[in-house]
Amino acid sequence: MNTRFVEAFVWAARLGSFRTASDRLHITQAAVSNRVASLEEDIGARPFERDARELRLTPVGVRLMDYGEGCWNCAARSSRSAARAATSSGSCASAPSRPWSTPGSWAS
Repeated sequence: MNTRFVEAFVWAARLGSFRTASDRLHITQAAVSNRVASLEEDIGARPFERDARELRLTPVGVRLMDYGEGCWNCAARSSRSAARAATSSGSCASAPSRPWSTPGSWAS
Protein backbone atom coordinates (compact mmCIF):
# COMPACT_ATOMS: atom_id res chain seq x y z
CA MET A 1 0.00 0.00 0.00
CA ASN A 2 1.49 3.32 -1.08
CA THR A 3 1.73 5.87 1.72
CA ARG A 4 0.83 8.72 -0.63
CA PHE A 5 -2.45 6.98 -1.38
CA VAL A 6 -3.16 6.72 2.34
CA GLU A 7 -2.12 10.34 2.84
CA ALA A 8 -4.58 11.55 0.19
CA PHE A 9 -7.34 9.40 1.67
CA VAL A 10 -6.76 10.66 5.23
CA TRP A 11 -6.73 14.31 4.23
CA ALA A 12 -9.85 13.92 2.06
CA ALA A 13 -11.62 12.18 4.94
CA ARG A 14 -10.53 14.75 7.52
CA LEU A 15 -11.35 17.75 5.35
CA GLY A 16 -14.47 16.33 3.71
CA SER A 17 -13.53 16.92 0.09
CA PHE A 18 -10.98 16.06 -2.54
CA ARG A 19 -10.62 19.74 -3.47
CA THR A 20 -9.74 20.82 0.06
CA ALA A 21 -7.37 17.87 0.43
CA SER A 22 -5.67 18.85 -2.83
CA ASP A 23 -5.16 22.38 -1.49
CA ARG A 24 -3.67 21.00 1.74
CA LEU A 25 -1.36 18.60 -0.11
CA HIS A 26 -0.43 21.12 -2.84
CA ILE A 27 -1.46 18.74 -5.62
CA THR A 28 -4.34 18.76 -8.07
CA GLN A 29 -7.80 17.51 -7.23
CA ALA A 30 -7.36 14.91 -9.97
CA ALA A 31 -4.20 13.66 -8.24
CA VAL A 32 -6.11 13.20 -4.97
CA SER A 33 -8.87 11.39 -6.81
CA ASN A 34 -6.35 9.17 -8.62
CA ARG A 35 -4.54 8.33 -5.39
CA VAL A 36 -7.79 7.39 -3.66
CA ALA A 37 -8.82 5.33 -6.69
CA SER A 38 -5.47 3.50 -6.54
CA LEU A 39 -5.97 2.89 -2.83
CA GLU A 40 -9.44 1.48 -3.56
CA GLU A 41 -7.88 -0.87 -6.09
CA ASP A 42 -5.19 -1.92 -3.61
CA ILE A 43 -7.65 -2.73 -0.81
CA GLY A 44 -10.46 -3.99 -3.04
CA ALA A 45 -13.09 -1.79 -1.42
CA ARG A 46 -14.42 1.76 -1.43
CA PRO A 47 -13.54 3.86 1.63
CA PHE A 48 -15.99 6.63 0.70
CA GLU A 49 -19.57 7.00 -0.34
CA ARG A 50 -19.57 10.07 -2.56
CA ASP A 51 -22.15 12.44 -3.86
CA ALA A 52 -21.86 15.88 -5.39
CA ARG A 53 -21.64 17.61 -2.01
CA GLU A 54 -19.94 15.35 0.49
CA LEU A 55 -17.76 12.38 1.25
CA ARG A 56 -18.93 9.84 3.82
CA LEU A 57 -16.74 7.08 5.19
CA THR A 58 -17.89 3.54 4.62
CA PRO A 59 -17.20 0.96 7.35
CA VAL A 60 -14.01 0.11 5.42
CA GLY A 61 -13.11 3.81 5.38
CA VAL A 62 -13.56 4.07 9.15
CA ARG A 63 -11.11 1.20 9.68
CA LEU A 64 -8.72 2.61 7.12
CA MET A 65 -8.86 6.02 8.80
CA ASP A 66 -7.68 4.45 12.06
CA TYR A 67 -4.80 2.81 10.20
CA GLY A 68 -3.97 5.97 8.24
CA GLU A 69 -3.85 8.24 11.25
CA GLY A 70 -1.74 5.70 13.12
CA CYS A 71 0.60 5.51 10.15
CA TRP A 72 1.10 9.28 10.06
CA ASN A 73 1.50 9.55 13.83
CA CYS A 74 4.21 6.90 13.63
CA ALA A 75 5.88 8.72 10.73
CA ALA A 76 5.85 11.97 12.74
CA ARG A 77 7.48 10.27 15.72
CA SER A 78 10.08 8.67 13.45
CA SER A 79 10.84 11.97 11.78
CA ARG A 80 11.28 13.75 15.13
CA SER A 81 13.45 10.92 16.43
CA ALA A 82 15.67 10.97 13.35
CA ALA A 83 16.02 14.76 13.61
CA ARG A 84 17.03 14.48 17.28
CA ALA A 85 19.56 11.76 16.45
CA ALA A 86 21.04 13.83 13.64
CA THR A 87 21.31 16.87 15.92
CA SER A 88 22.87 14.99 18.80
CA SER A 89 25.40 13.22 16.59
CA GLY A 90 26.57 16.45 15.00
CA SER A 91 25.42 15.32 11.56
CA CYS A 92 24.18 17.90 9.10
CA ALA A 93 21.23 15.71 8.10
CA SER A 94 17.76 17.16 8.48
CA ALA A 95 14.34 15.62 8.87
CA PRO A 96 12.25 15.23 5.70
CA SER A 97 9.84 18.00 4.85
CA ARG A 98 6.51 16.12 4.59
CA PRO A 99 3.04 16.82 6.00
CA TRP A 100 3.60 14.21 8.70
CA SER A 101 6.65 16.09 9.99
CA THR A 102 4.27 18.59 11.58
CA PRO A 103 2.22 16.46 13.97
CA GLY A 104 0.18 19.42 15.19
CA SER A 105 -1.44 19.57 11.75
CA TRP A 106 -3.59 16.54 12.63
CA ALA A 107 -5.32 18.50 15.38
CA SER A 108 -6.51 21.22 13.03
